[in-house]
Amino acid sequence: MTTLPEFPKADYYDCGETEVLTHKTPEEAVEYEVDCWGEPGCDASTIIRERGSLTVTCYQRMVVPDNFPARIAASMVEGAVESWGEEFGNPYDAGDEFPEAAVAAARAKLEAAIRELYAAGTVWGCEVISDVVLDAEQIEAMMREHRPDWWKP
Repeated sequence: MTTLPEFPKADYYDCGETEVLTHKTPEEAVEYEVDCWGEPGCDASTIIRERGSLTVTCYQRMVVPDNFPARIAASMVEGAVESWGEEFGNPYDAGDEFPEAAVAAARAKLEAAIRELYAAGTVWGCEVISDVVLDAEQIEAMMREHRPDWWKP
């Protein structure tokens, strides 16, 4: 009996270069790749043996760093203060148009709003967490379980 390697828990799996990650299981990723190798009705075992090994890349969604909303809020407030100063500020004594307490309060309010906004968002960016290499025997064993119809006459 062929032993399959342990796959890490991941959000997506893929066996090729892709812009869109859609396979939720390693089996789906391998099925998609193997299905592209042959013609309908071909001998799946022969095709798999001819191709040999296959690398399954495991992806995890990125995590938004906790300090990211604060960085965005600080940048926005800094830009707003600079823009205000360029348009309406004192050209001879720039930089003291706003009390620091007002700037800090604006930063805090924006950060809270940004955190609320980001909480409603979906992270699509992913990072590779692992590569798992399957040999032809492992690929066939996996597909015999996942797609037994490929071996039915």
